[in-house]
Amino acid sequence: MNEERASRLFAGLREHSTGPVSDPALRADVAQWVREAAGSTDTRFQKHPFGFLKATLGECMHEGTTAVFRLHVWHPTIRYEQSPQPLCHSHAWHLASYVLRGPLTNTDFRHVPAAQPPLYKLFHVFVDTGTVTVARPTEELVGAEIIGGDRLTDHCVYHVERGVLHTTSADHGTFAVTLAILHDRAAVPVMNLRRADECEAAPFDQSFLVPEENRRVKDDILGLLMPANA
Repeated sequence: MNEERASRLFAGLREHSTGPVSDPALRADVAQWVREAAGSTDTRFQKHPFGFLKATLGECMHEGTTAVFRLHVWHPTIRYEQSPQPLCHSHAWHLASYVLRGPLTNTDFRHVPAAQPPLYKLFHVFVDTGTVTVARPTEELVGAEIIGGDRLTDHCVYHVERGVLHTTSADHGTFAVTLAILHDRAAVPVMNLRRADECEAAPFDQSFLVPEENRRVKDDILGLLMPANA
């Protein structure tokens, strides 16, 4: 990864407010990043419990901050989501994400004192072994309240602050692609909200795709970037 180029792109996306990107240079830079990643033999996608696929591309330092670059792909047929799904989740880092192809819906939540159904429990998320993550319930019973959200179309940027409960989803059958930058990681708990009756540990193996599936995902991304589709 070219440190100077990565630092410049990170700065541009971090400072951009949520909404459409009109700068043609920034749009072209993101498209080139994704094109190069999809064409690289080093790019390997992993399963993610929330139904999308992720590939870590590398990291850079910018003004003392580590930024990790990832591709996130909601593929219409190659999906390995955890069942049952949590209502929402949080991160230990800030997220700046460029939607190359949407649409996506991002919804922000907060937990509130338990009052009436549906009721949820807070789950702590841990890395168990290797690529396996596990969610373990706390004893805290809460309600959930939507506090914001955005409908994100092609060439939009959106942000999720560290610790904020949210969910990002693609319409059924949609092929969506984002360039996600994870930055300013901190030692804070990573949480899920799950229905109160889901009280067992919820493991998920974020294993890598088999080579045939990995190649297909990358080929499909390159197809999106053909002039007629870009």
